[in-house]
Amino acid sequence: MLGLPQRVLLEADGKRAFCNVLQKAIYEDDFEVFVRTLELYEFAGVALWPDAAVHEHAVMLDRPDVVDELIRRTGVGIPYTLSGTEENHHQSLKMAIEEKRVYLGLKVGGKRRAETIRQASSGPAIITYNYDLLRGAITHGATKVVEYLAGPRPLAAYTHYAATHSDDIAQYLKRVENLGAVLPDLLGWKVDELNESPLLCAVIHDKMDILKQLFALKPNLMEEALHQRYESL
Repeated sequence: MLGLPQRVLLEADGKRAFCNVLQKAIYEDDFEVFVRTLELYEFAGVALWPDAAVHEHAVMLDRPDVVDELIRRTGVGIPYTLSGTEENHHQSLKMAIEEKRVYLGLKVGGKRRAETIRQASSGPAIITYNYDLLRGAITHGATKVVEYLAGPRPLAAYTHYAATHSDDIAQYLKRVENLGAVLPDLLGWKVDELNESPLLCAVIHDKMDILKQLFALKPNLMEEALHQRYESL
C-alpha cells in the first residue's frame, strides 16, 4: 500500500526523518508533488486518514495550503454526525477521541469531567472527529495554519468537499444551514461544553506566540471564555 512504506530523509543537522511519500512532499514543501501523490493514493484506494497520518504532518509542519487541499479532498477537521448504520461501529472511536481531548482538571461546574462527557454524548446523534485541526495547530505552534483556520478559505474548501462527495461528512455539511456562520464553531473557535477554548489550549501547551495571535484573530474569545467560566461556578 502507498500509505505504509517509509522513506528516510537526512536533515541538515544529520538527523534522520522517517516518512512516507506523502509526508516527504509535505516535509520538502513541494505542493505540486503533494497533489500528484494524492492522486496516486486516490487511484490506489488508499485512505489518507489514518493510514498516511498526513493531516497531522501537514499541521505539524505548518503547511496551510496542504491543509486546504486535504480539506477539499477529505473533509477533515470538523465534528460530524454518523449515519445510524455506522453508529455502533464508530462508538468506541468517538469515545477514544473525546478522552484524548480532555486534558484539564477533574471537574467542570462541580461535575467530574467523565460525567460531563457521558452526559454530552448521551443523545441520539453520534458526533466524532477525524482530526482536530485547530487544537493540533495550536499544540504544534503552527501559526500559519491557525491564521488559515481563522480566515475565509476553510469555508470554500468545505463547500467544495460537500459538493463533490457523498459520505457522512459531506452529507452533514449539506444539512448545515448557513455553513459560513456555523463553521467557526465547528472548527473549535469557541468555548466548548467543558469550558475549554483555543486560548486555554495555547496556555496549557506554553505557546505564548499562538496566544498573542489568538487575541489578535479572535478578540472576543477571551470575553466569551471568562463569561462561560463565571456561569459554570
